[in-house]
Amino acid sequence: MPLSAPQVIVYAPPEEFDQEPCLSYSAPDQISGLPNERKLRGLSLTHALLQIFMALQEITDEMPVEPIHENTRLFVSTVRKIHTSEAVSAEMMSDLVQLLESGSMSTIQTTTSAEPNDIAFVENYETVIQFLIQGVLVNSKMGKRFRMDTTSDKLSASSSSSTTNLLSKFNNNNATNASTDSVDSQSRVDESRGSTLHNSLQSGLNEELATTSSTSFSLSIPLNGYAESESVDVVSLIRKRFGLKPPPIFFFGGPTTTASANSKRSDTNNGFASPDISRAKISEKSFEVAEAPIPKTLLTHLPDLLVLIFKRPLTETASSTNNNGSKSKIFHRTSVEVPMDLDLGFAVSPEATQTTSNNNNKKLNTLYRLHGFVTQTEGRFITYTRLRGSSLFYKCEDDVIGEGTDLGGRVNSKGVVMALYKVNSAKK
Repeated sequence: MPLSAPQVIVYAPPEEFDQEPCLSYSAPDQISGLPNERKLRGLSLTHALLQIFMALQEITDEMPVEPIHENTRLFVSTVRKIHTSEAVSAEMMSDLVQLLESGSMSTIQTTTSAEPNDIAFVENYETVIQFLIQGVLVNSKMGKRFRMDTTSDKLSASSSSSTTNLLSKFNNNNATNASTDSVDSQSRVDESRGSTLHNSLQSGLNEELATTSSTSFSLSIPLNGYAESESVDVVSLIRKRFGLKPPPIFFFGGPTTTASANSKRSDTNNGFASPDISRAKISEKSFEVAEAPIPKTLLTHLPDLLVLIFKRPLTETASSTNNNGSKSKIFHRTSVEVPMDLDLGFAVSPEATQTTSNNNNKKLNTLYRLHGFVTQTEGRFITYTRLRGSSLFYKCEDDVIGEGTDLGGRVNSKGVVMALYKVNSAKK
């Protein structure tokens, strides 16, 4: 369908000297279907991702006029062809599809030694999503809206435990020496040396407990610690991923902590478990050892576009096999509750910044609204997405686009693999 308004070139202000001019235009008021005649699973993944990102307003406002980076250039060129065409053909999509497949498979082969085929592409959807963002979109004004900075406690279970054990032994020896009645010059020398040793040990422990910072463009959340019969909400998953305790609540007059309905969940190998570390808290008189705080991660720069990737483990089926004779695999079916609105205030550092705040000390906006999500069933991927901020969601299954529908306050899905949230500018 052709564009409904003229194209306008928008130049960045002088202080953004490194920003390319962007092309702004009004895209069609409907989502384009993408052809998949052979019903390939890998192509359904590519289409699902393209349809959820192409439905963002930023795609038509913040992509470069003439992108410098080749991957971005190919993406922008293809998207504009889709927006200006009456119908989308496989030939129109072929170069971009090949880019996403080859770019993703290069990383997949490096990390897993998997054969470059449709099955490996689908099973490693996390890598495909990350390549689309970091290998294609990040080289644009829109791509910078995915940036997420975090700071985390740097805790080493083995080294910190060793230091803590030494501190404990030192405290025991100090208590034994303090129980004797003889106080002479030699004991005062020993006490001085002891204090020096203690200070050195504590200094070493403090270094091991220092924080580390990192930058990413999506947040991956493992689901391998949950049973298929369980249901877990996004906020609880993010808290676990960031090492944050659940908020306290009061029940029948007594304080407790929230635990999702997943009380039977095993934390073994779930990717969230924190090491059991004791941290020494030193008193001037007694040198008492206190329990270590749980290591945690906080956001120091909030993304405008928040991508959550739910890493579903694979299990082999008992009866079905692939064409090459290997056992077929299915994705773990733990149900994830995806809310329409998300507040990240619980995970924000006091020093946090945000792109939309323009560095003018404005109040941070921690409220996000669900733009869309990608789910899968039997290895085929489907997108549910809003269209440039609309209130309704459209189901996109390759070339079949459903009518807009209201999904209520939250979605409970056994197949969701990705959710895309957008900062809620209406509630700043």
